[in-house]
Amino acid sequence: MGRRAKLDDETIVYYIRRGLCMKPLQTAIATMHFNTPSEMLVAIRRFVANDPGTNDSSNSVRGERTNILRSPPLLNAANQNSRLCYNCFERGHLSLNCPKPQRRPRCVKCNRTDHAQNDCPTAARTQANRRETINRIAQHTDNKLLTKTVEIGDDEFECIVDSASSCSLIRQSEAQRIGQIKQVEPAQQLKGFGGAVYLCNKKIIATIRIDDVILEGVLYIVDDEQMDKQILIGTDILLQEGRCCTIRGREFKMKSEFENIRTGPISSIDKEQLSEVLEKWHKCFSTNLSTIGRSNSTEMEIRVTTSKPVSRQPYKVPFPRRLKVEEMIDELLKAGIIRPSESEYSSPVILVAKSDGTDPLCIDYRALNANTVKEPFPVPSVEEQVAQLAGNSFFTTLDFISGYYQIPIAESSKKYTAFATHIGQYEFSVAPFGLTDAPFKFQREIRKITSRMKRRVVSYVDEIIIPSKNIKEGLEALDEFLGILAEIGMTLNIKKCTFLATEVSFLGHRITKEGILPGEVKTDAIQKFPTPSNRTEVRQFLGLTSFFRRFVQGYAQIALPLTRLLKTKDAEPFTWTFLEQEAFDTLRRALYHPPILEIYDVKRQHEVHTDASSNGIAGVLLQESDNGLKPVMYFSRKCSETEAKYHSHELEVLAIVDSLERFRMFLIGKRFRVITDCAALISTKNKTPLHPHIARWWLRLQEFDCEYSADRMRHVDALSTAPVEPPNPTKTVADLVLKVELDEHDFLTTIQLQDMKLANIVKVLQGMSSEQATQIRREYVYKNNRLYRKVDDQLRFVVPTAMRWRVVRTYHDDMGHFAAEKTLDRLRKDFWFSKMRKYVKSYISACMECVYNKTVTGKAEGQLYIDTVKPIPFMRLYLDHVGPLPKTSRGNQYILGITDPFTKFTVLKAVRSVNTQPVIRALNELTSYFGLPAIVVTDRGTAFTSHNFAEYCKLNGIQHIQTAVRTPRANGSIERINQTVCKCLRASCVSDSDWDTAIRDIQWTLNSNTNATTKYSPNDLIFDFRLWDVVHNRLVQAIHDEANDSQESIDIRRERATKAIEAEQAKWKQRFDRQRKKPSQYQEGDLVVITNDAPSTGFSRKLEPRYRGPHLISKVLRFDRYVVEDIEGLQRRQRRFNSVFHAEHLKPWCTAAPFLDNDTDGSDNEEDPGNVPGQESDLSGVAELSQTSNRDNDG
Repeated sequence: MGRRAKLDDETIVYYIRRGLCMKPLQTAIATMHFNTPSEMLVAIRRFVANDPGTNDSSNSVRGERTNILRSPPLLNAANQNSRLCYNCFERGHLSLNCPKPQRRPRCVKCNRTDHAQNDCPTAARTQANRRETINRIAQHTDNKLLTKTVEIGDDEFECIVDSASSCSLIRQSEAQRIGQIKQVEPAQQLKGFGGAVYLCNKKIIATIRIDDVILEGVLYIVDDEQMDKQILIGTDILLQEGRCCTIRGREFKMKSEFENIRTGPISSIDKEQLSEVLEKWHKCFSTNLSTIGRSNSTEMEIRVTTSKPVSRQPYKVPFPRRLKVEEMIDELLKAGIIRPSESEYSSPVILVAKSDGTDPLCIDYRALNANTVKEPFPVPSVEEQVAQLAGNSFFTTLDFISGYYQIPIAESSKKYTAFATHIGQYEFSVAPFGLTDAPFKFQREIRKITSRMKRRVVSYVDEIIIPSKNIKEGLEALDEFLGILAEIGMTLNIKKCTFLATEVSFLGHRITKEGILPGEVKTDAIQKFPTPSNRTEVRQFLGLTSFFRRFVQGYAQIALPLTRLLKTKDAEPFTWTFLEQEAFDTLRRALYHPPILEIYDVKRQHEVHTDASSNGIAGVLLQESDNGLKPVMYFSRKCSETEAKYHSHELEVLAIVDSLERFRMFLIGKRFRVITDCAALISTKNKTPLHPHIARWWLRLQEFDCEYSADRMRHVDALSTAPVEPPNPTKTVADLVLKVELDEHDFLTTIQLQDMKLANIVKVLQGMSSEQATQIRREYVYKNNRLYRKVDDQLRFVVPTAMRWRVVRTYHDDMGHFAAEKTLDRLRKDFWFSKMRKYVKSYISACMECVYNKTVTGKAEGQLYIDTVKPIPFMRLYLDHVGPLPKTSRGNQYILGITDPFTKFTVLKAVRSVNTQPVIRALNELTSYFGLPAIVVTDRGTAFTSHNFAEYCKLNGIQHIQTAVRTPRANGSIERINQTVCKCLRASCVSDSDWDTAIRDIQWTLNSNTNATTKYSPNDLIFDFRLWDVVHNRLVQAIHDEANDSQESIDIRRERATKAIEAEQAKWKQRFDRQRKKPSQYQEGDLVVITNDAPSTGFSRKLEPRYRGPHLISKVLRFDRYVVEDIEGLQRRQRRFNSVFHAEHLKPWCTAAPFLDNDTDGSDNEEDPGNVPGQESDLSGVAELSQTSNRDNDG
């Protein structure tokens, strides 16, 4: 057997020596040394033949059960005549009386005779090549065995802890006590020393508690006589994931993974109770990718917007880092996170170096995300979440381990996640990092878990906190949450969890039972912030500290010297005086020693204190506590130039409106007080008539349940006189009014009663006689003091003429600036007024935000215009630069290209810069051979817009045509040449430093090859003889020597080329115009906006306006081109803007809406779904109904 296993002689001798069952034989063999197994076999046979005790069949080495599991009885040594000499192996005497020389004991490990085996200094033989064995099955009374008392259910058992056994055993009688015995199919072979086999066909699956550590494992059942202990625990249970055990002498200790968890200052008894909860749900925690959970309640689906597979070439990975990629791929495969893929989709892999030196594997899903249907999930407000922590003393924070990896992906969507590496293509089985919808899907799953706890758990994105008033409540909530988590199948990261702490960090705040403080990370950054040395650093410091402005009363006043410093012009010197230094130091100290704010508690009483001045408005939300009122939140902002001119009581109203808007989430639905220091303000609430904007402010406050009183607000004065926040440019006075909750209709109802036309209709509905009474009652309803229009058996609120723009503004501006149809669809569900469709379209055409940010959909504007080609070489030239390219050893970085649109003859020059002088030198060289052109066409590069180039063209009588901005097709001849040149350079250049040496050959090739359009080479259309090939190919030269010149004259070639060019131009025009629409026409003096092409700054430009302006059209050019310049008096830059744009890059400025708030203008008959065809729709007075019934029946 050893030979078949390819074991060496020494190893075979070792195993045979260890496998001997008889003690006398073991003792005798231990004193001998054998070089080969054959020598050992001879000694064993001699011993057995001379020892009669070995003939007992019960001690046979071939036994399969008892002889392996039970030690044999000792040999009978009573027969003195059969005494064996262990020195000479002869009978009749003992080794002490042996006449032969005494044998010296030899160490069986190192073969030396100066020590015994137990004292051998040689290291123990490695066990790596041994087969798995059950080392301790035989009955044994050795007191060195490790024993332990364990619990299974409510019963205790004595067990042997055997770190060398690969499986665990239990006696038959103990297994019957536990129950739930299962069959093992096929029967398990249990092997011990000597190769003996025990067949086991029964097992139980038990939950075992060892030293308060709960383990689950399989116990194989053996007969009672095979073990003297009840249970044997092997490595299959001891070495489970996340478990640790220690052995010191005869002491065995099982350690829990929860011993070193982070907890608050709780007692040892509480820690034991916490450990019991965690051990109960130990499967809810993971430590690596191979053990993370996976949700069984959801799947992530990816919906794409295109049927064309999104596939990108993989990025190149440096060879030294490829091994790292292979290791990470192997780890993800073993964890089941990815799998091999054959998807037609593919995204590249990128290694992103982190600050800790690691290189996590990331997938660049930008192309896929751009074609993915977004499913946003509303993120709760930070203040709302923090507010739920009020009144609690203990906090448990939980963190998911690799949260996205716990969300499985639907089978049909896995193909979209495919990514390519240098070793193959793979796809994710779970949500990977980088997918646009992965965060929302994960948040939605977390919300599903926490929603089952009925507000006993607070969550924000992937952070979870369990607040409690005492430890018992906290443990109960934790037990319930972990139970839900185990049911769903997700796991937490035990290293990032904190249990029953009295102070935790949550959403950038420090949460304690006393209140809320700024997070330590942010305050640490403020303490270490260096003294600013320029305006940029001052702005950075204020940006950092403003994060905490609601924690510091009077922040704006403290920071005033710094904010004033930012208002100075950049040209003025930066002056840092003691005032700025004092403000800087005070602000730092104030922020890392902040006053404690009260955590909002909805059950307590609240007050809002406000104040206003010409500098700004401010408010403080206070909460009643045991020690009086304590602040919950501060608010302040500066007044705009218009607001600064308001009367004091107007500013006070504005302060209340803005403060309540800021504190709205805390105050809606509860009774509170508003305290202001303007006594005259209180009287304006019920005063009539009110100034319109004050009336609207008071109407805005109708959603709050509050009472008002006057008092001096000294603690708010500082905030209002030196506010921190700038005036909101998007929140004018009108904006505040327009944020009325329209479903209340309070303001609109008031205006309805002031509209004379609607008032007459109401009077008719209330009983006044009229010739139109029947029609009015059929079309209108007066209900709850409001006038409604009947439309499709539904009631729609009739909007007064004076309020139409406000309603439309709310439904358009405040709801995302959707187009006319979507705005109408929303609007007509609740409202009605005459000519609704026309009105909405007019309003949207005048919406400034839409003008700047909405792009034109559908076909692009513009048609292809063709210049007539005259069969005269070099009459017209096209010029352009290519670059920058890698700098060559001769200093060249650009290529100047010059081409003739008729012959397609091209000249290429390598130049160092895009200045004007290299262009002029190239033109002088070209014109010295072929004469001056009549027209030169270029783009608007600096080399061609300079004064020197204009002078050159003027002196030589050349007409210079500049293409419109971002219209490369106007210079298409040279643009196409540029593409070809770059392709040739990439294919032919050996080094980046010598690409300019290949320009000559590329130019020759372009001019000598047959052009696809003209069917002739450029050389054939210029010269009437065949040119010598400069590539020096001898075979080509020989052909040239023997070939006859073409008999076709150059005039015929040029005539045919002209016709070919005209045919090709007509084909391209037809193809281009088919994909375009006719451009918009503009006149001189029109106001337009132009597409925004701001240079890249390294920051995202996703939310930047798509257009800029307005600008004035000063001149109309041919081919839908316009000269666009700054409006007089509205110049934005030091240099007056003046450029040429094609119509496709222009859009009309806000159009006027002449009939806004006027329903008597025009006789539009366009069908309006907001009105009912066949019914009179104008909201005229009763006396005017007969005149308008046929005019506005379409709405």
